[in-house]
Amino acid sequence: MLIITMKKRLPHLIIPFVLHLSFVGQVWGEFKNYLGDEVRDIGVNIKSLDINTVIEQGLRLNHDQHLRQFEGELIDLNWKDAYYSFWFPQVDIVMTSSELLSSINQKTKPPQNNFKAPTGTVGIEVKEYSLFNWGKDYLQYQSDKNTYQRNVQALGEQRRELKLMLMAEYFNLITLKKIEFFKKEQLRHASFVYRLNKEKFTLNKIRKQEYLQSRDEFLRAQDEYQEALMNAAVGDERIAYLIGDSSSTRYTLKENIVYKKIFIKQEEAFQMSAQRNPDVLNTLNDVENANINYEIEQKDNLPLPKISLNFGAYRHSFGQDHHHTHYERTPHDGDVDLSASINATWNLVGPGGLFNSRKTARALVTKNMAVKNYLKYKHLTKSQIREAFKKIIHLQSQIEILDAKIETVEKTFDTTLDNYTRTQTSFINIKDSLISMTQTKEDYAMALLAHLQQKITLAKLIGVENLPNDIFETLTKQ
Repeated sequence: MLIITMKKRLPHLIIPFVLHLSFVGQVWGEFKNYLGDEVRDIGVNIKSLDINTVIEQGLRLNHDQHLRQFEGELIDLNWKDAYYSFWFPQVDIVMTSSELLSSINQKTKPPQNNFKAPTGTVGIEVKEYSLFNWGKDYLQYQSDKNTYQRNVQALGEQRRELKLMLMAEYFNLITLKKIEFFKKEQLRHASFVYRLNKEKFTLNKIRKQEYLQSRDEFLRAQDEYQEALMNAAVGDERIAYLIGDSSSTRYTLKENIVYKKIFIKQEEAFQMSAQRNPDVLNTLNDVENANINYEIEQKDNLPLPKISLNFGAYRHSFGQDHHHTHYERTPHDGDVDLSASINATWNLVGPGGLFNSRKTARALVTKNMAVKNYLKYKHLTKSQIREAFKKIIHLQSQIEILDAKIETVEKTFDTTLDNYTRTQTSFINIKDSLISMTQTKEDYAMALLAHLQQKITLAKLIGVENLPNDIFETLTKQ
């Protein structure tokens, strides 16, 4: 009885195995053109990449970072102008000279030599220096100083955001490569089922409908794999641009994303963002400068005396028959003057309004707008932080569910494939289990990426490189 049972089951066990072995060479021969596209490009550079290389090379070679370095130099130069303009009088070296080169139309007969020695002056001139004007110069200096400090701080923030963007793009590339691998595995399974059914159909063991369904599934898997290849290639290009590699570089990655729950509390994030968020700091600087400008407008509208010091100039005059050096403030006046002057203009009719009322009102409106804009961005930042926290908590729950689901769908597919090779289940079941397994793995990879991207977004909103107890560089493993 046992012998009879084995004889009945033996063909079901041997035939799929023999068919699988005989079709391995055919499958590879037909589909190597699809599976090997990424390595056949002429001129492609293959490079191994890890997160530390991405950060170091990106901060060193990124085009925007180079531009920021030049921008920083311009900011420093402009600040030096403002600093020296306030604290020191302007001292110039001046020179004037005139010389008769030739006469175009000479009236004298015979022509005379009209050459004359050059005449002129060379000297050092000290411009009028304001000693006191009721704080208006200091207010403008303080505004320039606030702007300079904020601009320097903003360059550091932009460098920090570049680092976060580099890590986000690297995590995205890891995910794209993982999805490419999942789609490749799906294509491998679909091609096996298709070849198996093709052989069975030639032996009249299955209906044509089932053969065509398996072919359709194979073509669908092939299309998804090609799309995954394209997405991974686009990810390579984005990383190559950010870190300064050639556009033909393709990367091999050996790291995977590490899942780690968020540690920071929402209230702590609110407190940190109020002091570090770039938009909040920008609008706060605008408020400070608007207050200064309003105060300047008020003082400009008052007849306040300005006390200034006029040093004059130290000049050396030269000419055909004289050379002498002298000190003077104005011609024939060598005194150093300390003067007080009042310069005030009030409009009666025309731009600015009566007694410049519209100018002052305009400065007040600008100040109120700056305050409102500051409050707006404080509110917006809190709202965005709450939104990021809600997404992170949701993704953490989703990741735990998908992690448990992966083991189930893998076992389901293995069992279904085994049953299908034994002709103990229908094609629709093997198709559904293959799609479910591939989609679950893809959803899990995308959930890990979205979770990490939301934490990076939260770090940007707070204004930090890393969240407390959550260093992004350590969230990968080989």
